[in-house]
Amino acid sequence: MATLKWADVVEWVDGEWRLRPKREAERDKQMRKVDVAEQYALIANSSGYYECLHCPSNRMFLKSNEIWKYGVTNQGEKQRYTTQFFRLRQLRYLVQFTGTYSQCLVEEKRKLFEYPLLPENLARPDSIKLVLPPGNLQMR
Repeated sequence: MATLKWADVVEWVDGEWRLRPKREAERDKQMRKVDVAEQYALIANSSGYYECLHCPSNRMFLKSNEIWKYGVTNQGEKQRYTTQFFRLRQLRYLVQFTGTYSQCLVEEKRKLFEYPLLPENLARPDSIKLVLPPGNLQMR
C-alpha cells in the first residue's frame, strides 16, 4: 500500500480545501466501527482437549459449552475468524454483548477478571484452575 500524500486526501472546492469524497467515506466508515462492536465468547463445541495458550501442558480439557476465549470485535464473526478456524478448533462464536467499542471492552475486561470465579473453572481441581480462559493469552 502506497503512503498517502496530502494531495491524495484533499481537494480545492469553491475556494477552500476539503477532504476528497473517498477520504470522507473512509473517515465515516472508521467512525462507525467505534460505535458498533460486540463482545463475544468462543465456546467449546464438544468435550475434549483444547489448546491452552498459557498452560504448562499447552492444553486444557473443556466440557461442551465451556468458554475458550473472550474477545471484542467491530468486524463481526465472519471477518474476525474463518470457518476453518472454528472447524479445526471445534469452537463456536457467541455474541454476549453489543454496544460501542468502549462498552464492549469494558464488558470483556469484566469477564476476564471474573473468569477465575466462573462455575466451570471452580469445578476444576485446584491444580488446574485457570486465571484466564485457555484461548486468552493475556488481558488487554
